Amino acid sequence: MVNYAIIAGNDNLPILVQQELINKGNKVFIIGFGTQTHPDLQQDISTSLAKVGQILEFLAKNNVQKVIFAGRIERPDLKQLTPDKEGAKLLAKIMAKSIFGKGLGDDKLLTTISNYLEAKGYEVVAPSQVLNNNLPAGCITKTKPSKQQLADIKLGQEILNSLSKYDIGQSIIIADGYIAGIEAAEGTDGLIKRCGSYNKPGGVLVKLPKLGQSNKMDVPTIGVQTIDNIIVNKLSGLAIMQDGINIIDKDSVIKALNKAGLFLYILSE
Repeated sequence: MVNYAIIAGNDNLPILVQQELINKGNKVFIIGFGTQTHPDLQQDISTSLAKVGQILEFLAKNNVQKVIFAGRIERPDLKQLTPDKEGAKLLAKIMAKSIFGKGLGDDKLLTTISNYLEAKGYEVVAPSQVLNNNLPAGCITKTKPSKQQLADIKLGQEILNSLSKYDIGQSIIIADGYIAGIEAAEGTDGLIKRCGSYNKPGGVLVKLPKLGQSNKMDVPTIGVQTIDNIIVNKLSGLAIMQDGINIIDKDSVIKALNKAGLFLYILSE
């Protein structure tokens, strides 16, 4: 048996990870952030990312060996945080990278936290190492993308890859070669809703990990809620990368897409 701690955000991903770990006979602790953590999860401790000392004390007390970051956690305003002693050390590193580097996006921010925990002796594990979402390349739904939609997917992939070095959005919507929108601070669901107001139905959502992105932190995730938003906002389907994407409740996602007559296209590279 291995003792795991899930640093849990506010979607179904940490619930699925918890269930899978327990089913495999592991002990699982939930480190939550109050209302930012899914209400169905019982939090063993409720804290903040600034209370690093409190988190480390909890991990040591419960003999935790492995840590998993799962679920969406709103990026904090670093200047508004009240850190403990260990948190202050980490925030100093983060602020230094932000000031003297080329900015500090979500991936770099979370990777800094991950590296800090690993330096303390904890193994940080990707949710994808726990959940088996292996999918074949190509279209896995009944509805197939058209030639134009495949071209839109390719264009979206090229644009997102070119933006990777800036550590910004993981999603883009393209309709007939027209760029409807690129994900900003609002997240993928916000992007879908924003582009739905443009009255240009039939767009394709392309969601990819950033080039060189760690698969342990801030991994792109889709679920039934994503599909519901795509349906409401009249998109035609979506494309994701074969590796580096978490799918919450894969079977339900594919079932919802098939029912709505939308496609899911899996990119291999």
